[in-house]
Amino acid sequence: SSDLLLSEHTVAKYMRTLKAAMRWAKRKKFINEVPDFDPIAVPDEPRSRPITREEFERMLDACKHFRDAEAYQFFMLALWLTGLRIREALNLSWDSGPVKLVRVGKHFQVRFKKSGQKNRKDQQIPTVPAFTQLLETIPENERHGYVFPVVRCGGSKYRYQAVARKFKRISQRANVVTAEAHFATPHDIRRGFGTTMAYIKRSEE
Repeated sequence: SSDLLLSEHTVAKYMRTLKAAMRWAKRKKFINEVPDFDPIAVPDEPRSRPITREEFERMLDACKHFRDAEAYQFFMLALWLTGLRIREALNLSWDSGPVKLVRVGKHFQVRFKKSGQKNRKDQQIPTVPAFTQLLETIPENERHGYVFPVVRCGGSKYRYQAVARKFKRISQRANVVTAEAHFATPHDIRRGFGTTMAYIKRSEE
């Protein structure tokens, strides 16, 4: 769709998938020849690293210099505590949709419908207790529709790019650099979550 902004790496990955599909189609005799595809030039860029807790706290503090500061702080905390992708988080709902919250006992879990999943499988994942505590700061009479309505509405159909640009301004203000000439992105927060969870798992073993 027109609101998707894909990196060269993502386009190259899709191209590999397309080529594999064409080779399969030829083996099944659906087509006579595999088409020639122009190569996708992928820049040799350093991979960004996960952000640290101290850097994350600087980004939270930097939010106060921008409009809708509390909404973005809440959104960033949710990313930090769940590891959700930006599109998953923006589509997260209290009650319906492809990504929604489900209460299991005392804690919230996140349910994904297969229609929005890369692996085309329904999934339900647990979350850390701190995420439930964060959600419970929302009054019960406001727990309907999208979980992050203020952040989601910013940018209308171009909301993903709008949120990504806002994140860049926040990380610039906080001076959080995760690769050469690369300020922190929501995906770097996701990487930070993964690193934290891996550390907790190792410490428990």
